[in-house]
Amino acid sequence: MKILLKGGRVGDPATNRDTICDVLIDGAVIERVGSDLPTDGVTIVEVPTGCVVCPGFIDMHSHSDFTLLVDGRAISKVTQGVTTELLGEATSAAPVEGPL
Repeated sequence: MKILLKGGRVGDPATNRDTICDVLIDGAVIERVGSDLPTDGVTIVEVPTGCVVCPGFIDMHSHSDFTLLVDGRAISKVTQGVTTELLGEATSAAPVEGPL
């Protein structure tokens, strides 16, 4: 399924600036970024004014081990754009010493 995100802010690391443009997504792949992208057979989503389009944020130092066991949906992370977390770098809900 193709999705066209129209009119979102997209950052350009080469210039360290963002621009308003469209993003065409095919499944899990960003196919094209630009303007005047094809609209045939795609679902169009108008991005609200001022919103940023990005693939997701990585939380490299998370303490969500226990909260994920209680509610695996991770609503507080997902609504902030976090799509990947690194868990257990300090303490963990899992055994850390192995069998005695």
